[in-house]
Amino acid sequence: MLINESYQTKLQNFIKMIDNRIHAVFNRNFFGIYEGTIESINDIQATLNISIPTLDNVLIENCRVCTPGISSSAHIMPKFEVGANVLIIFTSFKFSNPIVIGQISPINTIHTPLGQDVITIVNGIGSININSNGDISIVGEAITFNGTTITANGEDLTNDDIGTL
Repeated sequence: MLINESYQTKLQNFIKMIDNRIHAVFNRNFFGIYEGTIESINDIQATLNISIPTLDNVLIENCRVCTPGISSSAHIMPKFEVGANVLIIFTSFKFSNPIVIGQISPINTIHTPLGQDVITIVNGIGSININSNGDISIVGEAITFNGTTITANGEDLTNDDIGTL
């Protein structure tokens, strides 16, 4: 069946087709935040290579990593491993300037129970817990204090009644 459309109808259909194609690209939240998987780690450049499943597993190379608190002498970094899931953003409207903004905890894993007033730092079987009362608990196989002066309640622990520690 042949339908004879007017010029205006053809133009409207053409505009609608272009509009649909534009929305097909931009409605994918192409320039948003994505969950990705670490494919490899570049220790020399301190970057990650990330695949993004929602973008047909495209591999994004040399992703910089955002750290929540960093100075020239101290920082806390997640231990990135191949296969871990991360959140990645782009700082421009293209695949350049990617930044990993965080690592996603595995499903069914809560590292610090919600509602507790405790900060916990864990690495393997070692942990440090600090609560809002100022109580500090350190757990580990071997706990070593190094320093020229180690004190507790103002008392120098490196010198005691028996001798030097």
